[in-house]
Amino acid sequence: MRIRNITGIPQVAPGGSKLLPGTWRNVPGEVSWADAVFMHTTRMGELADIQDSEDLLWKSPESTHLYWLSPFSMGDGYATAAENTIHALIGQGCQLEVHQCWFMSTQGLRAETLQLLTQPPVGIHRVGLCMATPGEFKKLPTPYRIGLTMYEADDPLKNLPQWRHDCADADMLIVPSEYCKNVFAQFVKTPIAVSPLATNPLYNVRLRREPRDTFTFITFGTLTGRKAPLETMAAFQAAFPIDKYPDVHFEFKTRLGYFGWGEGQLAPIPDPRVKVINGDWYPQQVLDWMLQADAMVFMSKGEGFGMPPREAMATGLPTIVANHTGLIPICNEQYTWPIPVKGVEDSPLGGNWRIPDWDALIETMRWVYHNREVAYQKGYNASEWFIQTQGEAAVEEY
Repeated sequence: MRIRNITGIPQVAPGGSKLLPGTWRNVPGEVSWADAVFMHTTRMGELADIQDSEDLLWKSPESTHLYWLSPFSMGDGYATAAENTIHALIGQGCQLEVHQCWFMSTQGLRAETLQLLTQPPVGIHRVGLCMATPGEFKKLPTPYRIGLTMYEADDPLKNLPQWRHDCADADMLIVPSEYCKNVFAQFVKTPIAVSPLATNPLYNVRLRREPRDTFTFITFGTLTGRKAPLETMAAFQAAFPIDKYPDVHFEFKTRLGYFGWGEGQLAPIPDPRVKVINGDWYPQQVLDWMLQADAMVFMSKGEGFGMPPREAMATGLPTIVANHTGLIPICNEQYTWPIPVKGVEDSPLGGNWRIPDWDALIETMRWVYHNREVAYQKGYNASEWFIQTQGEAAVEEY
């Protein structure tokens, strides 16, 4: 008989037995029967009568079995990508036992996700995957641990030196871009694989836009200073003076009251063509809004992956995107309008952020506006390419 600690933190049983998280201990050789029963009945430990880790759920003739751990919430980047990836993996035949860590809000989750979160355990897993920041990896109760994470600047150890040790709790690291691989390879000794994140298939609508009396640019996300909303707004106003272009609009969709400044510090915008929308939207609301737009602009200074421009591309929306970090895989001039990097600045997250060439953005926005028919066709072509290469197929490397 064996027992393992499933709490994610070290435990000491009443009889003095010490159990590290996820590590199998023999009963009674290493842990007394009394301590094993206590850990099991208090749901801090899991008993098994197996002696060989090969007997744990992993590869079977029918499927691949995986213990999944991640946050769940509507609107948060990690949580949204986690939910998308779970269903993409299941669609490819994987069997997942799904649990939450870090945080969870059930509002806006898919019915299928809620069902997964309430299903009872199906067995004891050999391999677990935690999609979160590295501090959560140790909560995996499996012998083999995979960490799925990312970062938006060059040097996470500047502010998070503990990540060097947190990443050592994983036997393998998966990141969504080559940029992230280079960032983590500076201090991670375990293997690092690159696998893009899955987008919500709800956005795979492939709509070709048609000209209207107005032209609306959009961007969305949690619009902190890293997303450069203030600089993007200034570039828009420089490209389209209000006296000459009253028909051109820009809509910014943010969360938590961010707009370049800190949380909850939204200020009035005097330009009536600029609209700032704050709050959490269900995916269908985001889709309906994107389908009414004419072009996407995404000028973030640093991305581990960058979901919003990819979601926009899936709908067929012409997409102007900063050509750096985790955005590089979609910066293909055949399908998007990549904006080059003009310089770098110190990032409060550690290392550098990339500064887009704002003059190039101004010229590009003007071109898209004046050549909208060509832009609409390019966006439509891009959606087919994106769905085929970056949609559900995004998790193939897992």
